Amino acid sequence: MAYRLKFHENNVAPYIFNLDLSREGRVTLLSFLYSMLCENADRFRNDPEDRLAPDSNYFGVDLIFRDSTRKKIHDLRLIINDAAAQYGILRVDYAEGVYTGSVALVFVKSQANTLARMTAGECSRCPQGEVDAGTASAL
Repeated sequence: MAYRLKFHENNVAPYIFNLDLSREGRVTLLSFLYSMLCENADRFRNDPEDRLAPDSNYFGVDLIFRDSTRKKIHDLRLIINDAAAQYGILRVDYAEGVYTGSVALVFVKSQANTLARMTAGECSRCPQGEVDAGTASAL
């Protein structure tokens, strides 16, 4: 199932907006958010290892990506509420940076250390225009 992604207005959207990213870095971030969470969230939602607690509405995802312009990697920890998943909505309620540095590849990993590897070129092939207007304007 494909989901629509919402960001907590007071915590997450401002945090992501203020990340030290180039325009290309923001495109990379949004592409990964779309491809990994909007299109493939059930993979994370259905894994008990990704849940913060048994029977919790929250699951965690670590998103590691490279800003190729600034030559930095960003590791974001996202906590996602899926209480409205039956309506097609996932809400990112918390985000924090874990590490920034330099690497050559882009990774997305779950808490269970399931890795999906993509190069920056593969990431740019993600569908464009799939992020809702409120999210795009916040980022």
